[in-house]
Amino acid sequence: MDATPRTVGWKYGAMWVLANTAAWALAMSAGWLDFSNSYYVSLLPGGLLIGLAQWLVLSRRFAISGWWIAGFGAGWYVSLVFGWRSGFFGPLPIVVGLAGGIIVGVQQWLAIRRQVVHAARWFYAFFGSSLIGCWLGGGIGYRAYDQSTGENAAFLIGGLCVGALTGLLSSLVLVRLRPGQPTAAFSAERAVTILR
Repeated sequence: MDATPRTVGWKYGAMWVLANTAAWALAMSAGWLDFSNSYYVSLLPGGLLIGLAQWLVLSRRFAISGWWIAGFGAGWYVSLVFGWRSGFFGPLPIVVGLAGGIIVGVQQWLAIRRQVVHAARWFYAFFGSSLIGCWLGGGIGYRAYDQSTGENAAFLIGGLCVGALTGLLSSLVLVRLRPGQPTAAFSAERAVTILR
């Protein structure tokens, strides 16, 4: 008995959610890994870890470059630094989600736009899931810290929640993305053709 495309899509979506949840939890709780004396430098490996987890899932379906990993790592690094500088005692999760959703969302859209039908939907899905996931998940992490669970446990709980929320929300669009030539919306090539 063969699996239907719908079943395959949702299994793929479940892998995406699991990869994001695990990677975010590891990345957020990796504060104990001291890569240097600067906290900001230790943020980069977490972003690279999340990018790697996403790439491992996505590369099974789309021909995406390993640069996806570096792009995600660099984009989230910038977003986290911006979030830390915006907060008083710690990062503002909504600022991190907003900045990360835009920076990484554009990077990811650029990576898939020539090989996925309706690739712009991915930008909106990633932006929305990052904003909501960081805001709610980060808020849950802060709440855990306020309940005296300790900093490491709070980061783990926050990471699990951010990863699960961003993975789940973005998977709703991911499972519907199809490999293939993008629709001819508006491109430079089409503009030249129209002008001839």
